[in-house]
Amino acid sequence: AEWIHPNMAITVVAPLLFGLARHALALHLVLLFGTADLANLVFKWVFAGNRPYWASQAGYGMPSGHVQAFTTVSYFLLFRCGAPSPAFALHAVFVVMGAYSRIYTGAHFPSQTMVAWAVGAGFGFGGHRLVGSPLAASWLSAEKSRVRRLLSSASVALLCLTAVVSTFLVLLQMGREPLDSLKHAKAGCRSERGPIGFAFECASKTLGVLAGATAVAAAAPNVDARGWISFRWLAAAVAFVFCQCRILDYVDSVGISFFGDGPDGLRSIALAVTSGFVRVAVASALGSLVPAFAGERAVAVQAEEKPSTQIQ
Repeated sequence: AEWIHPNMAITVVAPLLFGLARHALALHLVLLFGTADLANLVFKWVFAGNRPYWASQAGYGMPSGHVQAFTTVSYFLLFRCGAPSPAFALHAVFVVMGAYSRIYTGAHFPSQTMVAWAVGAGFGFGGHRLVGSPLAASWLSAEKSRVRRLLSSASVALLCLTAVVSTFLVLLQMGREPLDSLKHAKAGCRSERGPIGFAFECASKTLGVLAGATAVAAAAPNVDARGWISFRWLAAAVAFVFCQCRILDYVDSVGISFFGDGPDGLRSIALAVTSGFVRVAVASALGSLVPAFAGERAVAVQAEEKPSTQIQ
């Protein structure tokens, strides 16, 4: 079920939106995804739900990170684009398929995927309402100063970091070890590469993503293009996403091979932060060149207006 992997939001969806000149939509998506992803880590620490089989995942299972990430991103986009009811029905089929794949592989109990679906829907709808509110327009609008946009985005990252650190410390004070799941994963893992999804590395990469969104919010206009998206433009954006994924995945693997110091090591954590930051920054910077490469002229419209995603 790679298509519901949380990384898809940053490696595919956001770069595609940047390439289609939907900068505001992409920025809001990244901020929402980062917040929801770190919230998922906090939920897992608090509920400490066991997995059916401790195969490779190093974290707890309640709620499912894959299902929550997929529903957060997809519901947000469906609501922002004003999708009709049949689109939501079709979307539900994909959610069930993704949830079933997580259950079938023994990664989650059915209850963990259902809770994740509900949480993701809440984040998606809540993010949609927040982005459309006067509060978001007053802080993230392109008409506001760079400093104000920087501070508003940075505050999201700071609040998320505070929530993660405070939850970790409170649980320790209560006599609970948030990282106990790693013991189960190491005992049950049969893979040669060992457990994956270490808490500090994953959290650090997401914080890097939020830092990248903060830089983009300050540097780039928070506006979306309007009008039709030609097939030529869409094809150029898809090609851009494919090339970017291949190149950055290779750079990540080389960096870990030469500079990584093991799971949750300090150098590995620093690399995770850098990777998250670079992916968002590169997607925004290079994505802005896609319309010109495709011979399109993107006409900007303020972010608070409904983005158009029609394809001719």
